[in-house]
Amino acid sequence: MGKIKHIDFVRDFFKKTPVVTARDIRVAVKNPKYAHLLIQNMIKRGEIKRLKKGFYTIHEDPIL
Repeated sequence: MGKIKHIDFVRDFFKKTPVVTARDIRVAVKNPKYAHLLIQNMIKRGEIKRLKKGFYTIHEDPIL
Protein backbone atom coordinates (compact mmCIF):
# COMPACT_ATOMS: atom_id res chain seq x y z
CA MET A 1 0.00 0.00 0.00
CA GLY A 2 1.24 3.43 -0.86
CA LYS A 3 1.04 6.55 1.25
CA ILE A 4 -1.88 7.98 -0.71
CA LYS A 5 -3.90 4.87 0.02
CA HIS A 6 -3.09 5.19 3.73
CA ILE A 7 -4.12 8.83 4.00
CA ASP A 8 -7.38 8.21 2.14
CA PHE A 9 -8.16 5.23 4.36
CA VAL A 10 -7.40 7.23 7.51
CA ARG A 11 -9.57 10.16 6.39
CA ASP A 12 -12.47 7.81 5.63
CA PHE A 13 -11.97 6.11 8.99
CA PHE A 14 -12.17 9.48 10.78
CA LYS A 15 -15.41 10.29 8.92
CA LYS A 16 -16.99 6.99 9.99
CA THR A 17 -15.81 7.02 13.62
CA PRO A 18 -16.35 9.91 16.07
CA VAL A 19 -13.18 9.19 18.06
CA VAL A 20 -10.12 7.44 16.66
CA THR A 21 -7.21 6.16 18.74
CA ALA A 22 -3.56 6.19 17.76
CA ARG A 23 -3.67 2.40 18.02
CA ASP A 24 -6.39 2.27 15.35
CA ILE A 25 -4.13 4.19 12.98
CA ARG A 26 -1.09 2.03 13.81
CA VAL A 27 -3.05 -1.14 13.07
CA ALA A 28 -4.33 0.24 9.76
CA VAL A 29 -0.95 1.57 8.59
CA LYS A 30 1.13 -1.33 10.04
CA ASN A 31 4.07 0.99 10.72
CA PRO A 32 4.15 2.75 14.12
CA LYS A 33 6.58 5.47 13.05
CA TYR A 34 4.61 6.32 9.92
CA ALA A 35 1.35 6.29 11.88
CA HIS A 36 2.79 8.85 14.32
CA LEU A 37 4.04 11.01 11.45
CA LEU A 38 0.68 10.77 9.71
CA ILE A 39 -1.19 11.85 12.85
CA GLN A 40 1.17 14.76 13.52
CA ASN A 41 0.90 16.02 9.93
CA MET A 42 -2.89 15.84 10.02
CA ILE A 43 -2.91 17.84 13.27
CA LYS A 44 -0.60 20.49 11.77
CA ARG A 45 -2.86 20.82 8.70
CA GLY A 46 -5.90 21.17 10.95
CA GLU A 47 -7.60 18.06 9.61
CA ILE A 48 -7.92 16.44 13.05
CA LYS A 49 -7.96 17.59 16.65
CA ARG A 50 -6.37 15.93 19.65
CA LEU A 51 -8.85 15.19 22.42
CA LYS A 52 -6.26 13.76 24.81
CA LYS A 53 -3.18 11.61 24.47
CA GLY A 54 -3.86 8.98 21.85
CA PHE A 55 -7.42 10.10 21.00
CA TYR A 56 -8.30 12.19 17.96
CA THR A 57 -11.39 13.45 16.12
CA ILE A 58 -12.48 15.53 13.14
CA HIS A 59 -15.69 16.70 14.79
CA GLU A 60 -16.29 20.07 16.45
CA ASP A 61 -18.70 18.67 19.05
CA PRO A 62 -17.59 19.78 22.55
CA ILE A 63 -19.23 16.73 24.14
CA LEU A 64 -16.56 14.45 22.67
